[in-house]
Amino acid sequence: MVHEVLQTGEKLSDDHLAMHLLMALPKSCATIVTIMTHGHTKLNLEAVKSTLLVEWSKKSVFARR
Repeated sequence: MVHEVLQTGEKLSDDHLAMHLLMALPKSCATIVTIMTHGHTKLNLEAVKSTLLVEWSKKSVFARR
């Protein structure tokens, strides 16, 4: 999704790219989206990516059990 937005050539701020990424997530990620969009820190793409990677790795570890 973010890649597609970047291909348009339109300049978007880091927080807008982060929001686009969050809005493109499936409904199963609704809790993560809610927490990240209602947090006390400024939303940015790097924070969203790192949070999603941590959640993905947690799910991968638990799926192997």
